[in-house]
Amino acid sequence: MTNHQYRAFVAATGHRKAAPPSRYAKNLSRMRGVNQPAAYVSWNDADAYCTWKGKRLPTEAEWEKAVRGVDGRLWPWGNTRDFLAANWGSTRDGFEVTAPVGSFKRDVSQFGIADGAGNVMEWVADWYAEDAYRDPAERNPKGPAHGVYKVLRGGGYTSTGSDVRITNGGTVPATYLLSFTPSGTDGTTSERQTTITVAPDQTVALNDVLRDFFGFALPTDQAGG
Repeated sequence: MTNHQYRAFVAATGHRKAAPPSRYAKNLSRMRGVNQPAAYVSWNDADAYCTWKGKRLPTEAEWEKAVRGVDGRLWPWGNTRDFLAANWGSTRDGFEVTAPVGSFKRDVSQFGIADGAGNVMEWVADWYAEDAYRDPAERNPKGPAHGVYKVLRGGGYTSTGSDVRITNGGTVPATYLLSFTPSGTDGTTSERQTTITVAPDQTVALNDVLRDFFGFALPTDQAGG
């Protein structure tokens, strides 16, 4: 989803613009290109855009199948990490912030999904629950019916360490401003691959997710972990 596409939605509906709180906007002027991905949108913004387009957010299982492909690979290009294959936390790839969508030709899945490994993290439809996918036989799981945190997937332009694996994920409240990828209304029925989702009170605190993506952290009384 590019800035151009999201701006068309805003112009047609009067919905809020994609923008962070002013104190976090130091990179915004470099992220406004028409072909750069829409960033600083909440889950609610993403859901509204998809509804306007007659689409919906993919489930977490659909996202993972679309990005990992038919063989469950760790990255869209295979199982060997390549720091220059996606827009991660290194300026060696030529970008300090977001890159135009599709700039990294190796970061394209077997199904043609671009930037699943890097550039910006992406919202999916699911609420988070620790035990949501413990049954490996379940096909195309939808996640719990309600919750506190929404799941986000993929890496961002500041991702480092284990966060660069597309099996990695995180959770934040639906009002936090991230990015998203819409799905067709029919989605893709698939068997769930092995996935790591991270709740704020588990392996990675909410502040760690925000710091990796935005470069800032919330006060500890708001961080949830």
